[in-house]
Amino acid sequence: MFRFALVAAVFLAVSPALAQAPAYHADTVKAAQEALARLGYDVGTADGAWGPKSRAAMNELRAEHGLPEAEDFVGSSLWLVHRESPGETTLADPGLDLVDLVERRAEVEANPQLDALCRMPVGIGRAPRSVPAPDVVSPIAIPDGFIADDDDWYSAIQEGLVMAQGQCLAGAAGACRGIVQMATTWAEADALEPGVSRNHEMAEDVYWIANALLRDITFAYSTAIAFEEVEPVAHAHVLDWLKRRIDQYHFARRGPSESRPGDANYFPGSNHAMAHMQPAMAFGAMVGDRTMMQPAFDRWETVLGSMRNDGSLPTETRRGARWLHYSFVQMSQLLATELVAKRHGIELVPPSENQSVPNLLSFVTAGLADFDLAVPYAKANAGPGPSEDFTVPWVRKFYFGVIPGYRELYGEDEAFVAFRDGTVDADLCSTEPRLERKLKECNRFDEGPQTIAELVDTIGTEPFHSMSLPAGCFFSDVINPLE
Repeated sequence: MFRFALVAAVFLAVSPALAQAPAYHADTVKAAQEALARLGYDVGTADGAWGPKSRAAMNELRAEHGLPEAEDFVGSSLWLVHRESPGETTLADPGLDLVDLVERRAEVEANPQLDALCRMPVGIGRAPRSVPAPDVVSPIAIPDGFIADDDDWYSAIQEGLVMAQGQCLAGAAGACRGIVQMATTWAEADALEPGVSRNHEMAEDVYWIANALLRDITFAYSTAIAFEEVEPVAHAHVLDWLKRRIDQYHFARRGPSESRPGDANYFPGSNHAMAHMQPAMAFGAMVGDRTMMQPAFDRWETVLGSMRNDGSLPTETRRGARWLHYSFVQMSQLLATELVAKRHGIELVPPSENQSVPNLLSFVTAGLADFDLAVPYAKANAGPGPSEDFTVPWVRKFYFGVIPGYRELYGEDEAFVAFRDGTVDADLCSTEPRLERKLKECNRFDEGPQTIAELVDTIGTEPFHSMSLPAGCFFSDVINPLE
């Protein structure tokens, strides 16, 4: 059920902690000051502090390019200095186009199957142009301490953005325009104000929702503007709004909260912690700023550094019956980070041979074959949440959306082949009442367990929309990349 109105219903008092500068702020400002100095402007000392001299110099540059004055260091200013005065932290070829978009569109248009894949509906996705701007993200939509189905107002927006991004890439001009319209409308409305402070007990969930939306908007918008012209001032307004919100929601806890010591979301290696870094990485890549990307790369290393030798992630296996769910979610974020890094020639090095995404894929392959694999971990580390019954699987078909991105990065390596040929635990597809989220599309195992490749054939191609982008549409040359 889509419950949009709940988001804007209440605005809780926000503490001054929201004004806390994100980890990348000083480095980003310093790079801008150095850029302005190279252009001949007087910024005083390039020290990473945004003061009157820096503001005056930046506004002079903005005026020269037809942009209005800005009190703060805004997104369009960051984009402008990297374009006009590249420096050490400027990406050589800014953008979030993980493939050559024009070339890829031609490939898709020439392949009816891929064209159909790119245009396919995704989940409960709503067309971006039809979604009104939510002014506040608040915990009123998550009253029981976790996000329940009836409180999920944001998935329809996320899935709609992914769906429109694929359609845009396939040549649907209306989809491209819809993404731009949504971004400009939300920027004009100054949408997604934080409804809680960082020390609020529900901050993790509220900030996760906002960061997921900001990440997906940035990915989709970056694709749309490759094909849809945006008026410069409107584009600047979108950049300003995105960076303002990304700065506010850039949220990194060092460890468990004293008030919620058992909650895996509070650990630096959790999927939430990784999700909080994704919007800044995407925005930095889009405008050409390396400094905003670094926290995501650091967190990528932190996550892998927590991995056990068997490929399991402690913060995800502690999630009760949802351990498989969160392991796939984390893998999608790790892969998205690697894909963005690869696009810009940045090498990410795993902490050790056993701490890698292929090792994680091997673990989830074993978990799909035997769901009870992680039960000992889950029982030992279970925290609060809706999945304390370890016997009932939580499985959704979008998990398999990681495969095109994985194959793009690692090819058909040993872990890929084992995944493709691996079997599926019959309990994941059983016809028993589904207390959680079993795969109702599976066959009934009349002839024994099926392979994962056969399962993907059975449940369809929709799973290849993941990682906040239409992964199959971007990377696949066949409908089923496990063939």
